[in-house]
Amino acid sequence: MRVLIVESEPLIAMSLAAELRLAGHEVLGPSIDAAEALCLAGEQHADIALVDAALESTMGMGATELARMLQAHCEVPVLFLTTEPATTHEHSDAALGMISLPFDPSDIPQTIQAAQTLLRGERPAPRTVPHALQLFQ
Repeated sequence: MRVLIVESEPLIAMSLAAELRLAGHEVLGPSIDAAEALCLAGEQHADIALVDAALESTMGMGATELARMLQAHCEVPVLFLTTEPATTHEHSDAALGMISLPFDPSDIPQTIQAAQTLLRGERPAPRTVPHALQLFQ
């Protein structure tokens, strides 16, 4: 699976990328802004994006706007990365779910697997959903 990482914190981005690569996923990015993320998603056909919910707005596009653009124009579903779950939940229409920070990096492959299950129209078994992942659908 091709996973686009859009994360402003380099250590988090590197940790995500390392865990995803170890699990056999292809990593796009990491990107630190919306414009670059849209280019990567469009050119390299991302399957899913992990987007920093606190992404600074550039050119009028923050995390929520980016998530909506990725879904509408690139057909890329989004999982938000957040330290503010209550605030992020207000934008549940823009994403499949959210990963609360801090999270266990080794849970990321299982998180992607739970998202894939949801995208197939199935509900992941509760025991397969990592603690930090909250699905909106």
